[in-house]
Amino acid sequence: MWGFIYVPWMIYVLNIWVSLFSIVLVSQGWLVAGNIFNAREAKRLYPLLGMSMVLGAASGGESTNRVVRLVGTRNLRLACAAIVVVAYGAFRVAVSHSATSVEHAHAGSEEETDFSFFGIIRDLTRVRHLQVIVGLMVAMYIVDTLVEYQLQYVAGHAYKGDRLTAFFGQFYGLYPTDSKLSSSCS
Repeated sequence: MWGFIYVPWMIYVLNIWVSLFSIVLVSQGWLVAGNIFNAREAKRLYPLLGMSMVLGAASGGESTNRVVRLVGTRNLRLACAAIVVVAYGAFRVAVSHSATSVEHAHAGSEEETDFSFFGIIRDLTRVRHLQVIVGLMVAMYIVDTLVEYQLQYVAGHAYKGDRLTAFFGQFYGLYPTDSKLSSSCS
């Protein structure tokens, strides 16, 4: 198939890129939704959007499990790219049907606010509540990362290749049972 050069540090670059991509994508989605819908529409649609995000996260793992069985781990990136293209198409349809232009929307505020990195640092040093929130977020990230690395280490010894990808898809999917995985990924 394709010859890939193995670079040991590239997995860390990919991990950071995926994390940032998902954060920016979700943030941009909510920003666009805030600019497209007025308050009345938002009250009706935001619960539906939130429920769709939960269902998408749950079904994403299971669909990964099923797609990897069809196309393999190496071609899974193409399936992910197709999903991103479909999501972009949905975004374009939503923007084209909106009454306001997204380029000129200000989310209900006409005044410009000053934003600076030093302002964030200043607020973090002064406000105890923000310090506690940031501390909790850092602790949660560290614990989450350590537990995830342990899971990946144990799963890496139990499964190899496409079976490992299918395991993670099923683990993060709707129902993490291993009985179907071992019988269908031989």
